Amino acid sequence: MILSICDTPKVLEVMNIVNIIITIIRIVVPIILLFSLTFKLVNASTKGDEDALASIKKKAVPSIIAAALIFIVPVLVNLIVSVSFPNSEYTKCIANISFEKIETIYTDKADKLVGKAEETLNINDYINAKNYLTNIKDNSKRESYESRLEEVKIQIDAIREEMFLGSYDKVNYSNFKWTYYKATSGPLNNYTDKTINHYAIWAPENVGDLNGVSLPLIIWLHGSGELAQNGVGEKSLLGSGLLKVMTNWDKYNLKPVPAIIVAPHTNLYWGRQPNYETMKAAIRYCEDTYNIDNTKIVLMGHSMGGNGTVDLSYTYRDLNFYAAVPMSTQITSYHGEEGRKYYSNLRMRGYGEFSSFADFFKWIGQSENYTYYKGESHAKVPERAMTEDLNGNGVSDLVEWLFYE
Repeated sequence: MILSICDTPKVLEVMNIVNIIITIIRIVVPIILLFSLTFKLVNASTKGDEDALASIKKKAVPSIIAAALIFIVPVLVNLIVSVSFPNSEYTKCIANISFEKIETIYTDKADKLVGKAEETLNINDYINAKNYLTNIKDNSKRESYESRLEEVKIQIDAIREEMFLGSYDKVNYSNFKWTYYKATSGPLNNYTDKTINHYAIWAPENVGDLNGVSLPLIIWLHGSGELAQNGVGEKSLLGSGLLKVMTNWDKYNLKPVPAIIVAPHTNLYWGRQPNYETMKAAIRYCEDTYNIDNTKIVLMGHSMGGNGTVDLSYTYRDLNFYAAVPMSTQITSYHGEEGRKYYSNLRMRGYGEFSSFADFFKWIGQSENYTYYKGESHAKVPERAMTEDLNGNGVSDLVEWLFYE
């Protein structure tokens, strides 16, 4: 613990300032005491006040001792600690502390972060390094690091641009459509002998339209409103958030969502076994049929389905979800401390008209990943979340975060 403290520059800065203050006190206070004593002695002698002079002389010894102690005690304390603990990292830390040492620690850390960004060309490593450079006080060093990071950003942008214009764009999305299946008649029955839900799949009519590209898979969980409309049926399911958005995707003037989507139709209780069997069978079917990228399986849902997204991403974590995107829910915590640990390591992004859901993202340490749509209508959230393009690059911000970063 002591070693980690002495390697922490912000702690060292505080310790260095304390050392400087103590040094000033050691020098200034004794000088003031001695000067004050001398002034009083001279003043009393000049006036010939024998009583005052005798009183000052009587107090002189304690004042001199006090001045000596103030000057000597910190040195003695450091000496005792050094002798008693000769190999202590703490004493070495105190002995070597300086602003130059602190700057060296900051510089060493900046070297590692910038070097890592150059090696990985990962946007998060770039951001971490960029943010850390505010600690570098030397302008020339900071500018040198910034120059290196500018080159990293150019390479990252080139990679992302290649992805935008690369494999995902080889897919013919014009032939994607929703196909609705009843639980007893669709292709998922070939992948399980257990009870499953009705479901719909967003995919091309012809597998050849994928041109050999492995797309991510989104599993969409609808809200309770779709149950209330027409019961468990095709019309109510196809009218739910993401399904409705994808049916009319061409009107948003954005690149298509590069994903196969499976939307199971379920009841109010998300924990039922048919949900698990449906998702598991869907993943296996899509792996076989569409050669999906099974490193990017996303669980996403709205309202009741948003609750289900939070719940099932933990409960069925054996399905290895790449990310979870709950919308319009008021969950503030889930599955206790074990859940918090799991969610904190899962890519999550939330959207909704409930400010309380921000507490969940704060709880898992991802506060920046919740977007609060104050005053937005409940039903409009999925469309807004899926089609926002705040940076104006023609790709949905959510899609960009999910599949292009």
